[in-house]
Amino acid sequence: MRITKVKILSEVVQIAWQTPYKDGGFNQASLESKNDPAEAFAKAVNDLKPFLISICEIEALDKKLIKATGITIKYKGENDIRNVIITGIKTYKNSNGCMTFNTSPKADRSEGEPTAEENLLPEKCVAVIDRVIDEAKKFIKGERLQIDMDEVK
Repeated sequence: MRITKVKILSEVVQIAWQTPYKDGGFNQASLESKNDPAEAFAKAVNDLKPFLISICEIEALDKKLIKATGITIKYKGENDIRNVIITGIKTYKNSNGCMTFNTSPKADRSEGEPTAEENLLPEKCVAVIDRVIDEAKKFIKGERLQIDMDEVK
């Protein structure tokens, strides 16, 4: 299974993925759920925030208003090089609404050819993306936020 999109918004989780056909090609599938994601899933997506801020060159004053919301992945070549776009939002201070940010697509690794450093994701970012993908797969399999019923009044 290849995850192609993960998005966590305030009221919905969206995930898209591909599964290979036996004779080549890929089947496309997606899930949209109003169930809250597990804490580890929400944290993994939120951990993309510093990379979103750095790649989009967002000014320091706006950092506290920024929230990472997900990733989009396109796979390239025989080795499935991942070209990743990190998405996030900035909420406005004085009005309802938000501004959407998308990083430029960046590869998770080079394909043997020399690749300019600015076109590659930092290793720490790739590790976070791997966590997001792992958590998305768990969500697809049914893992959701668990609440303690004893605490619900």
